[in-house]
Amino acid sequence: MDTVLDPTKLSDKVTKMRSRLLSRIVGQERAVEEIVRAYVPMTVNIQREGRPLGVFLFMGPTGVGKTETVRQFASSLLGTRNAFTRIDCTEFSESHESAKLLGSPPGYLGYMDVPRLAQKEIDKYQTKTEKTNILLFDEIEKGSPKLFDSIMTILGDGILTLGNGSVTDFTHTFIFLTTNLGSKQTRELMEGAGLGFPGATREKDDVDDSIYRTSKEQVKKTFRTEFVNRLDRIVVFRSLSRDSLRKILKLELEDLQWRIWRSPWHGVDFGGGERIQQARSIIFKATEAAKDFLLDEGTSEIYGARELNRAIDREVAFPMASFIASEQIVHGDTVEIDKDPANGLTFVKKEKL
Repeated sequence: MDTVLDPTKLSDKVTKMRSRLLSRIVGQERAVEEIVRAYVPMTVNIQREGRPLGVFLFMGPTGVGKTETVRQFASSLLGTRNAFTRIDCTEFSESHESAKLLGSPPGYLGYMDVPRLAQKEIDKYQTKTEKTNILLFDEIEKGSPKLFDSIMTILGDGILTLGNGSVTDFTHTFIFLTTNLGSKQTRELMEGAGLGFPGATREKDDVDDSIYRTSKEQVKKTFRTEFVNRLDRIVVFRSLSRDSLRKILKLELEDLQWRIWRSPWHGVDFGGGERIQQARSIIFKATEAAKDFLLDEGTSEIYGARELNRAIDREVAFPMASFIASEQIVHGDTVEIDKDPANGLTFVKKEKL
């Protein structure tokens, strides 16, 4: 009897990665699905030869998770969120600056320096079981023409000859590129739609469709056709709704809680006079009013969640660190964080039962 196969069924390994990415990358399901589609062929070694494993161009409003998506993919694939090579193209807007990336020919200044795109630099985040690399070019439209030509070579051939004559192989590399093209038009679309303001007149899905079309048009106007043809996927990130921003806040507060728990505490005596290092069990709980305050301080539907980490550091992490350092709170304490109408956040140590 013939069996109808299900192309949507994923292996346990891929399912686990997909679930983790969806839990950490809020409001950008399409970006996650595109990464998963590129990752699946690699798991059974049927990826195309002579090209990178996947080439993604990330576009969309600021603060919606383009770079964070790369960090979470690195964490899922290589074990840590910083396990990727990041090239900030704004640092290489002049052709002579590209020598730091591409290397210098013999006899020129910097010949003995290791280029940032050298093979050993690209490979340094590999693990014993995962021989894959991740490379991010941020804001590619701001790089020099020389850098852009090198990127074109990498995307087309999967290899790059450096200034010192060595060759770097990118065929085991996922390459992500970000651009702020269309950001002005995107901001105008979102402001015109009233997102984040009273009296919104357009549906969010309609705005996202407009952002998508505007972003694609900017790519065609700005980049050469041969560049666009070497992209596997153009992913336009969606604007973040209030619900998505609240989910991101929850993740960031959980991350701060884990940092407190993992921080060694030297004040525990288990007998015999020996002070043993132990993780703190201090717990903080934020009320809904406190969370709303943090959202108002650190996010907007136009600028996304870019300021959220700084708001949490300023309004929660710094006070909590001060309480710990001054021993106002100790191992086993619980702190409730609430919003005071006049004085920002308040912190109350709850009585132990």
